[in-house]
Amino acid sequence: GEAIIKAMNQATKAGIAVVPYDLGEGFPGTLNEDYLVITTESVVGVGATLAEWTVKQLNGKGNIIVLGGTPGNPTSAAMAVGWKSVFDKHPEIKVLEGPLDTNWDPAEAQKVMAGMLAKYPQIDAIASDHQPRDADDKRLPFAQAEAGGAGLATLLGVTLARGKFNKSGKIDK
Repeated sequence: GEAIIKAMNQATKAGIAVVPYDLGEGFPGTLNEDYLVITTESVVGVGATLAEWTVKQLNGKGNIIVLGGTPGNPTSAAMAVGWKSVFDKHPEIKVLEGPLDTNWDPAEAQKVMAGMLAKYPQIDAIASDHQPRDADDKRLPFAQAEAGGAGLATLLGVTLARGKFNKSGKIDK
């Protein structure tokens, strides 16, 4: 985001090829001034795909909590544009809250969800843009590091604490 633009600009001026990756369509800064090129997926599209899958799993009806990352981050904001565009077309889908700030921290996500589970008697789905990795994975050099794991790693413990999977793969409370 904005905080890193100054350093990127200095590196670019020093002749270093700066290539931000996976930051969303609304990344700040100026091409050829702050970075050489930017490579990213459509984060809005990822949010829409997440929402389409969720709607299908819920048969078009249900209450959803959406977990995000750090306050004001562009990834959660862009994903929200995507999922809102889909959920708005389904009047029986209700986003109870979200995106809720979790700092992309599994422990923080569990705290947030504990509050949501106490607040709402019926939550049918939890969506997240978090791809958790443990502390050791985060310390690896880039070339050795794996991509983030599915948000299920964070959310499974929260949902299992609330119920058990039935034969159809859904949670019974």
